[in-house]
Amino acid sequence: MTDEFKTRSPKEVAEFLRHLAFATEQGLGRKSLAAEMLLHWLNGNGCKKVFSSDFLKDVPLIDRYLMNEVRPVFLTQKKAVLIGHRIWGGIVARIKGIMPTDGKPQLPDGRWPINYEGSSIEMPMIDAAKLRLGIKIDEREQDLFHALHGFGLATEVVMAAEPLGFEKYEVRFDRWLTRAIDRYHWNPGRRIVLPNPDFGSRDRSAIAPGQPVITFHYRHAIRVEQAGLAHPFESESTEWTPSDPRITARAVIDTSRYFVTADGLEYRQQ
Repeated sequence: MTDEFKTRSPKEVAEFLRHLAFATEQGLGRKSLAAEMLLHWLNGNGCKKVFSSDFLKDVPLIDRYLMNEVRPVFLTQKKAVLIGHRIWGGIVARIKGIMPTDGKPQLPDGRWPINYEGSSIEMPMIDAAKLRLGIKIDEREQDLFHALHGFGLATEVVMAAEPLGFEKYEVRFDRWLTRAIDRYHWNPGRRIVLPNPDFGSRDRSAIAPGQPVITFHYRHAIRVEQAGLAHPFESESTEWTPSDPRITARAVIDTSRYFVTADGLEYRQQ
């Protein structure tokens, strides 16, 4: 596999990537987060980037993660991932009087504010394989992962619990706000196959104009950074509330299945 960028200067690589960003938006016919982040990497001098949650809201992959990974943690149906450890937390821990060391105290009206981030979201292996084979995946998901690679979702909720008797409660989410967080950087051991914005160009500076797609090794982006032509940066999205009502729906929980030990909350199998 020929590395078309091996003999190109950092400035030439930077200009190619700038051209790629503009061509990406032109090709999509709409705003592209991948293009926006790439241009900020080139122009932003390392300043933090805040981007619109419109790029994430209602994306199926994100909603599935909130539904299957985040909601169950708040409802104490799945263990939370905290600094590499898995523990029972969420609303049942609060009802039982267990407050995580980094948790917020109960509000005067009896409701609980709870925060959770959990594991990073990565592109599913099947989607990554499809892209390597030139098979299309959901455009919004592809744009998202080209922009952020792996990223975290930080969610803040306010939960209320109404006793139903026999240690059962109806719980509801009075507030749900999620935001994405990420550090934009390049892994030197990775590469990506991209549509070539120079395809068909007659410009003498064009890179591989005879190739509709081109392989880009991330180590060349690092050369651009080392030359001071681009900078890694922290980023986060604005907050949003999921539109899918299933994510924020009320639920009935049975706290009798949980008991308090010296190490925290445990679940009793029945």
